Amino acid sequence: MALSVQVPLLIGGATTSKMHTAVKIAPVYSGPVVYVLDASRSVPVCQALVDKNLKQRQEYCEEVRTLDIERNLLFACWLLRSGS
Repeated sequence: MALSVQVPLLIGGATTSKMHTAVKIAPVYSGPVVYVLDASRSVPVCQALVDKNLKQRQEYCEEVRTLDIERNLLFACWLLRSGS
């Protein structure tokens, strides 16, 4: 049986933002992509991503994906309004 492994990608720090992560990085990475403000805030994110309860882990990843989709929609609306 082949196992499907998806390595979570945590992005953060001063060089990026939630919007950049959602618009530029998440769409091209197949695994979970989570923006973390800085390293000190990564522990709860990592705990959620490795939660022993599969349902809770999936719900967390789905919540992150939903927020990314919302940010993508906001960015698309901004592009349309700005004429870019």
